[in-house]
Amino acid sequence: STLNISNSHAESGKGGGFVGQDVKVSSGSRLILWNATAGQSGGGFVAYGRTLIISMSTVSIQHATSRQYGGAGGGFYAGDDVVIDGMSCVRISHSRSKGNGGGLATEKWLRVTNSSLLSLQNVTTGSNGGGFVAQREVEIAGNSTVNISNSRTETGKGGGFVA
Repeated sequence: STLNISNSHAESGKGGGFVGQDVKVSSGSRLILWNATAGQSGGGFVAYGRTLIISMSTVSIQHATSRQYGGAGGGFYAGDDVVIDGMSCVRISHSRSKGNGGGLATEKWLRVTNSSLLSLQNVTTGSNGGGFVAQREVEIAGNSTVNISNSRTETGKGGGFVA
């Protein structure tokens, strides 16, 4: 299954592409977001609960922006754990957040496990964590890869990430 969202905007709200409780992309499915803007958190999307990208699935987010200071997660914002597992892939590029996490922001764990990939390219934040912010811990295990390139923070700490 594939979900494509493009040119989608929540001018003064959250989740430029969509807002959900838990977001699960599984069984080889694809979520593709392009050119999404939120006035607050989650340029691409907001998940108030867990975000699971599992079982050879792909999330691709390009040109997503969280515009207001205090809004977190240029690509996406998660209120709970973010799990990328089982040979899955998350690619976020050309994304920006005025608040924390140019690529993504999670209030809890970020786990990239079992031969999975997190790629963050050309991501910028006005605050902390150019690539990402994870408020709890980060786990990268089981032959997985996290690539962060051309990421920066304009005023805060952690050009690559903050955990």
